[in-house]
Amino acid sequence: MDLAMLRTQIFDSGIRTLKFLTMLLLLLFPTSQAFSSDLYILQARINSFPLPIIDIKLDALYGSSVGGWSFSLCHDPTNVEWIDLVPGSALSSLASPPDFLAITPFATGITVNCVIDYASVISLPPENSLILHQVIYDWVPSGSQYSDIVFCSNSGSAGGADAVIYSGGEEFTPFTFDNFLFNGFIDPFAFYSIFRSIGSYDPDSGIGSVSVTPIIAPGLVPSFQLSGLSMAVSHDSSLLQVDSVVPAGLFADLFGGTGPEVMLVELLPNGWTVDITVDSSGIVTIPFNGSQPAVTAHYSTIPSAINPGSCIASWLRFDSTIGGSNELDFDTMCCTSALENNELAVLIPVSPLFSRGDVNQDSALNLADAVTQLGALFSGGPALSCQDSGDTNDDGSFNIADTIFLLGFLFNSGPPPAEPFAECGTDPSVDALGCTSFDCP
Repeated sequence: MDLAMLRTQIFDSGIRTLKFLTMLLLLLFPTSQAFSSDLYILQARINSFPLPIIDIKLDALYGSSVGGWSFSLCHDPTNVEWIDLVPGSALSSLASPPDFLAITPFATGITVNCVIDYASVISLPPENSLILHQVIYDWVPSGSQYSDIVFCSNSGSAGGADAVIYSGGEEFTPFTFDNFLFNGFIDPFAFYSIFRSIGSYDPDSGIGSVSVTPIIAPGLVPSFQLSGLSMAVSHDSSLLQVDSVVPAGLFADLFGGTGPEVMLVELLPNGWTVDITVDSSGIVTIPFNGSQPAVTAHYSTIPSAINPGSCIASWLRFDSTIGGSNELDFDTMCCTSALENNELAVLIPVSPLFSRGDVNQDSALNLADAVTQLGALFSGGPALSCQDSGDTNDDGSFNIADTIFLLGFLFNSGPPPAEPFAECGTDPSVDALGCTSFDCP
């Protein structure tokens, strides 16, 4: 039997096993334990540079207990070869080894299928930084000593399988983030990294925001001076829109705080690009001797796309396909591309604090609040920054009925506004009104 046929049979066997596991998990894990808001993040992380070892890290902090998983990880076989897969700290800490663990190699990678406990008694907790496995490689002597390490799907690689997390009787598709291996003989000069960015949104209105600050870092020889850079980052346009991109760190401090001499920003529906020239004369540069922020991008939500009450996430990717590049300009040479580490923006539902009826936010409830309501509704007065406070009858809308209700309470012994009333609190009812700001005493 030739090697190609053997690999095909191994892979077919792995797929049959995966289908069996999926059915088994759906039968054994009670469906009431899973939530539609579950969010899982699977990352390939460099274990210890320059050793060719990758940690498979799972972030289940915004999800539920994990009972199993499957994924495929691909590499460049001309540069590295797969040697072994060993348990990570999350699996090693379990009371007993997983009930099922299958490793299926193919020409350019491996597929891993795992079930922790057939009886669903033992599982991994919903925590951050769960190290599932360590993947051990070795360098191919004739290769370039560099390889991308990517989660490869069934549609994207001959032999790959889509990544899946099993929890509570359901399958969840995780966000996946790739990485790379290199042995240090080749200096990459620079890295661009996006770290996990946490924002919030109002579960009633879906209005929220998050700020993201990409980091630039030198390679092995941090002794250059920066004369400029370009950056292009894309996002999920169904969830977020970018509102502004501003300089950060040393770039913001240039020329007495006015920023770089030239900063060209383009805001796109699915991302943004920036092109920075520190000083066109070349006299002023920025030392590139450590990790530092370059810019900060401010995003807001697309409210209609928000599933109220759930954690939502958008991938953030350095993406040269949207009309920009990801390069650094040094004072002694031009345009060095950076190696890229991508991440997520996660938005958590946070109910704002407000006091219903205190429409003008002066910590008192009186006729002035009714006047403020009427001004916002009919007289061209300023819009309410917290419409929930103006919804005095708590019917989920802000209109003249709220003013009539408030006047009835103040002067005609009518019922008081619904909670939160008299002091700040969260809205116990779900509606489409928002509260972007409220000055609680």
